[in-house]
Amino acid sequence: MKILIGRAKGWMSGKNTKKFCLRHRIQNWYFEYVWLLQYSPPSIRGDVDFFYTKGYSKKRDYYYRLVIPLKYKLDFHYQVDEIAYTSDLLEWSRSATKAMIDGDEFIAYTFTNEGRDQHYFAIECEVKMNYETFSDKAFALKNALGYLTGYLAGDGGYFFAYRKKEMKEINDYYYCSFRSTIKSGYSPIHTNPYSLLHDKSTVAERLYEKRMLRTVSFEELSNLTNKLYQSLDLTAAIILLLESSVASLLFMPGGYAIVLETLSDLIIGDDKLKLAPIKDKPKAKLLRKQLLKVLDEFDCLPDDDLAVLKVRIEQINQVTNGERLKAPFKELGITLLERDMEVLRSRNDFLHGRIPDISKTVAVPGLEEKNRDLFYLNTIEEKTAQMPSYYYK
Repeated sequence: MKILIGRAKGWMSGKNTKKFCLRHRIQNWYFEYVWLLQYSPPSIRGDVDFFYTKGYSKKRDYYYRLVIPLKYKLDFHYQVDEIAYTSDLLEWSRSATKAMIDGDEFIAYTFTNEGRDQHYFAIECEVKMNYETFSDKAFALKNALGYLTGYLAGDGGYFFAYRKKEMKEINDYYYCSFRSTIKSGYSPIHTNPYSLLHDKSTVAERLYEKRMLRTVSFEELSNLTNKLYQSLDLTAAIILLLESSVASLLFMPGGYAIVLETLSDLIIGDDKLKLAPIKDKPKAKLLRKQLLKVLDEFDCLPDDDLAVLKVRIEQINQVTNGERLKAPFKELGITLLERDMEVLRSRNDFLHGRIPDISKTVAVPGLEEKNRDLFYLNTIEEKTAQMPSYYYK
């Protein structure tokens, strides 16, 4: 957040100041780690990551409400079940949903400042807790809705702290910068077939009449949110998935490949051992010992080369990347076509900085052919985005 500081005599731009206090109307605001930018006497502009009111403590228990100003209107009507909700910020509205996170019910909703046409996203809980507990749970719900809608609210938010459960009189508040907003054109769930099947109205009509598409239930949203709350690895995968969906054509498939590897380990878990070429551990150990014994007879090889070969022998029964990437699709009942398998095999190309030749239409692919292959890879790899549905169940 950018701030303007008046009467900043003696301060210099291009420096960082650790902490100072400003009086705003009837409140004192405390700013920490402000980077001073442009000095125009008698004022100076600066960037600040967070500030808070006098007396606020992260360790104290409050009834919290997080409010995030939005760049664009957020709507999750076609993704999750909704409830009617009211607060001092809005009249009765159905633009709200809920999730149970580690035993506490959290409400998430959107509202609009009609006078300024400014949209906001809010998360709150009627249970007293400290800042760390509330923020971790609220961020898990924010990330879950970001994944389901393709819109991750970000940039910064206000944590309003209340001492009374009615949450009408704000006692303190804390502003904190977030990662940048991510707005993708893709979401794994959308229950309005007409919005996606523009030129196939008969198919859309059949899907709509038979109610074949449904939103994520409160229970499923709670399950996904709890998984994100409990797992930093899953949270990182979800964020990377969203960031990859808005990346350039060159970086998008590589990002999806990394997400796929992360999700594979999370979904397979200990079953990864069953994918090894030799399932019997004693036999695998015996094979390694025999191979190392044979290698010791080649004393003519330099020590460095021998060390490399020994490392490879120790890893001889490792799960192959191909099996590792296929396994979660099988676990979730997602059928892979041969073309899908070809895309999975392209993982090593991205790892080594190569653009895979998928179409093989010309002997030496040019820029147009490479861009077409990258676009195809991105389209196919969006199946990766369906995988976190495993965590609804």
